Amino acid sequence: MKTCGGGDSVSPLCPLEREHGAPARTDRVNPRTMSFLTPLLLSLALSQAVRPQPEVGFVWHYPFVDKGTVEIPKTGTDSMIARAAWSSLQPEEGRYDWSNLDRQLAEARKGGYKLVLLLEANQFCAPAWVVKKAGDADENVRDASGNVAGGPHGAIPGPDSATFDRLQSAYLKALTDYVKKADPEGTITTYQPGIEWWFPYEWRHAPADVARFQAWMKGRYGSIGEVNRVWNAAYPNFKAIEDPAFDAPKVYQKARTGLAPLRILGEKRSYRNPAAAWYDWSKYWESVAARTIGGLSAKVKALDPSRPTMSWITNSYAFGSQWDYVQWSSVPMDAVARNAPGVDVLGLQLASSYGDPYQISFGLDVARKYGKPMSVLDLLDFLRSS
Repeated sequence: MKTCGGGDSVSPLCPLEREHGAPARTDRVNPRTMSFLTPLLLSLALSQAVRPQPEVGFVWHYPFVDKGTVEIPKTGTDSMIARAAWSSLQPEEGRYDWSNLDRQLAEARKGGYKLVLLLEANQFCAPAWVVKKAGDADENVRDASGNVAGGPHGAIPGPDSATFDRLQSAYLKALTDYVKKADPEGTITTYQPGIEWWFPYEWRHAPADVARFQAWMKGRYGSIGEVNRVWNAAYPNFKAIEDPAFDAPKVYQKARTGLAPLRILGEKRSYRNPAAAWYDWSKYWESVAARTIGGLSAKVKALDPSRPTMSWITNSYAFGSQWDYVQWSSVPMDAVARNAPGVDVLGLQLASSYGDPYQISFGLDVARKYGKPMSVLDLLDFLRSS
């Protein structure tokens, strides 16, 4: 069976499995260790005006992982995040299989809890056939040397891939049409469009990315002379602006509490103020993250306005290394929450690691000022393995 990123695997588990490993087996019903409850959803305040008490639940890998499913009602769960894996629901273009969604709905109704439907429909979860079509159109991500890039599961479509946008739109329409038909009573209360945002430094250099960055720079500076002054460069026009080439290869180390060095890559770039270039490049990609996350949410809301949308954004701030990680992945909460107004609920993926109480409270305080309900995922499985 294909994974959501296009690789072969026994189950279409998304980056939760890739990052943290498949859930461990257990024979005890324990809300901190049950294999299907990864990670813990601490508080899901989807509609505080109607529900004064926050909803509590877990991320649910069923039916891809079916361990302890019948025990869910015993945990006091109000709501589960159920995975709508694109590769499972649309194994090929034009053919849909809703059986896994039907099974999730049946279990939730039997157990008396609601569902947040996690739409694994962003670029990182594109099925193999979608990745191939985007690649055939030369729309997959590239590295700073111009080579097709990607993680261990292969390339993914870029954020401006027209092919991906067309196929994603068709899939989301079919999915929301089916949800409205199969779930008129509202077992599915909320859509969570997209999982982790996943365009690190080394995946940002496709021709479409560079062209859009150049247009963004024109709007930011107004004149090429001002760009040259700030960057200490000599570009004749905006189309000559180079894509800055940086990396932070050690940014993601669980036990590290210091700052990761930002590496200026060996590819030739003519600007002589790399700090200014890095700053503009980072700010541009923050805008891309907000545009893509907000755009996906708006797309889903237009198809089914009866259900609110919730983001899924990884934010960790308590240690210097995690500030690096936020920059590497371009998802600072202030930028994304401020510039993605289509998101109804600010979903935060946080981690209370190393006995530090500020991990979660800091992220909540950053998001609180936007006046929206908030959802928190505490990555217990991830941090316990640190």
